[in-house]
Amino acid sequence: FQVFDAIKQYVQEHPQTRVLFSPNWANGTDVVARYFLDDPLPMQLHSIQGYVENSLPMGEDTLFIMTRDEYEFAITSDKLADIRVEKTIPYPDGTPGFYFVRLRYSDKAQELFDAEKKKREEIQESDIVIAGEKVHVRHTYLEANDQSVGIFQIFDGDPYTYAKTYEANPFIIEMEFPSPRQVNGFSIIIGSAKVSITVTAYASPDASPVTYTFEGQGAMEKPELTFDFPEPLTVQILHVEQLDVNASTPTKNHVWELTLH
Repeated sequence: FQVFDAIKQYVQEHPQTRVLFSPNWANGTDVVARYFLDDPLPMQLHSIQGYVENSLPMGEDTLFIMTRDEYEFAITSDKLADIRVEKTIPYPDGTPGFYFVRLRYSDKAQELFDAEKKKREEIQESDIVIAGEKVHVRHTYLEANDQSVGIFQIFDGDPYTYAKTYEANPFIIEMEFPSPRQVNGFSIIIGSAKVSITVTAYASPDASPVTYTFEGQGAMEKPELTFDFPEPLTVQILHVEQLDVNASTPTKNHVWELTLH
């Protein structure tokens, strides 16, 4: 109640201020907020992290209520400037819990956003092991790209691990095998999305392409779709584009597993 009482008072005293309250400190924060503040909420649930990852409207009348971790993140960002703390709400142990902060984008923020967007539009490349064989994979920029999370997770045989795009739709996955092989079709785990999947196959790097498009609807109880090609294909390069039909761009497009038959 300590932070919600403070929010209620702040909104009453600053009716023209757009208040953005972080949802990252609890599960079901929107439910907790409606319990204390009723519905409709007098503020919006949004994290400063979203404003650092994406260029979003931020007027002089905007106040962010951040957790301590988010505040420490904000003061180290080159995209933010003039960071001013109006008040803090302590945790029961007396340490700072929430920060009421006003700030603006720095003069070089847009340049940084443009450079990051250009990088995210580039196709990423990596070598991974698929069915015991080293395969060169080209793919859309992913939300996480480190040793524990990456494109390899959609080929690891585990239906509970996944890769997701940072913002792109369709999700592009291209596999180049060391030598040609026969492929009869594929299975893909896509959750409950409605998808259109375009597959383009090359028997060799300089061969003419063969293209097929498949459509399907996943479901929570049956998240895997299976498709057979009209005839077996000889493939050395296989280019897959998985489009979430009902999602706009930017979006987080997920693939849990991709298996060739």
